Amino acid sequence: MKVLCDVIAVDVTCFSGRAYFWAPELVGVVFFNGAEAEQGRYYDVIIEDADSYNLYGRTEDYAE
Repeated sequence: MKVLCDVIAVDVTCFSGRAYFWAPELVGVVFFNGAEAEQGRYYDVIIEDADSYNLYGRTEDYAE
């Protein structure tokens, strides 16, 4: 899924953003892990989990 990176976490491997089809005022967020990311850029994120509002995933190049 294409995700626009909005926030970079302190540990610099966890990021959050929104899916390309979500408006900024919606509640849901996509949290994802990646080797690196920049605010304002789109990333292809593999979704691995979800809860009532949020999606969780990783970029293809991220290795735990």
